[in-house]
Amino acid sequence: MTEVFLAIAAVIILIQQAVILAGRAKRKKAERLERLAASGDTHAQAELEHQGGSKVAQARMVLHVCEREAKSGDCGAMLRLAKLYEAGESKEDARVWFERAAEKGNVAAMLALAKGFDEDGFLDTDLDEAFRWYHAAAQGGNSEAQYRLGVCYEYGLGTGG
Repeated sequence: MTEVFLAIAAVIILIQQAVILAGRAKRKKAERLERLAASGDTHAQAELEHQGGSKVAQARMVLHVCEREAKSGDCGAMLRLAKLYEAGESKEDARVWFERAAEKGNVAAMLALAKGFDEDGFLDTDLDEAFRWYHAAAQGGNSEAQYRLGVCYEYGLGTGG
């Protein structure tokens, strides 16, 4: 009876090792495909997209969905899309989508625009624009914008005076 248990335990250990090795092989293949795809290998890119495992393909899909929702008028999607563009260092696209969301009344987009135009922002410094958007966001009830608007008034930044 003990021999049967030992045989079963040995088989279980072999199966576990096989599963571990298969997982490692799959990860190595995925890493190799990622490297090849990143270097421009179109076959590797196609394989990754087919598998759905490509981070680039997933990012493209997220971007596509956000763009579709933003173009349909979804203010939250406009803000998400603007943040994606800002993170991707596409400043002009980020500004466009922040402005569209802000013009629809999105206070977070107003604050993001104000910070973007402020000194050390992601856009060219324009203190008048920063002030205008801080003011709009502050009127929308955003406490950070209210504070920053106070700083603008205190130091005469963008206030025209």
